[in-house]
Amino acid sequence: MTLRPIPSIWLDIAVFAISVLLLTATILPRTGTATDHAFADAIRDVLMDSFDKPEARLTVAPIAVIGIHGLAGWTQGDRGGRALLRRSGHGWVVVACGGDGLKELDVLRDAGLPAVDAVALVRAMDVAEARLPAEQRALFSTFDGLLRLDGPPGHAGAHGAHPAAPAASAPNSHPASAPRHQLHRH
Repeated sequence: MTLRPIPSIWLDIAVFAISVLLLTATILPRTGTATDHAFADAIRDVLMDSFDKPEARLTVAPIAVIGIHGLAGWTQGDRGGRALLRRSGHGWVVVACGGDGLKELDVLRDAGLPAVDAVALVRAMDVAEARLPAEQRALFSTFDGLLRLDGPPGHAGAHGAHPAAPAASAPNSHPASAPRHQLHRH
């Protein structure tokens, strides 16, 4: 039996099917299931509890969730960024804060996301951010660098959040002030 090359039509169909699957993963969070809303509310609560202050109000939007990971945009005054979170048995835990870097597939993979989830999360966030005013989207890029708040992938979820020791805040590297708590680090 000789192997024959796969006709290009089958390759086109395979690419189309994969595109539909990825698009479905992007659109489903927009459908507004009760679970989607509960996850978004929980993520918003974690970020508000951590970074909102009366003198520097935090706004959290948009939020995209794929699997056990969520990506949230935030603004605080004239600054903003994104937060990557992971759901564990103890709820949502902030894994990293950053700007545009948190939409790079390599960064998400390094943070423990499977490649398919990383692609779907970035696409879902792109769709959600596209609905926002350009001025708000521009603020998400004002966070310089990437601040990892966990250990190796899966490590932080085992310990959860612990009260922070006083933390220094580098300019343009965190919400307007240091968080009220941070994750336990080893």
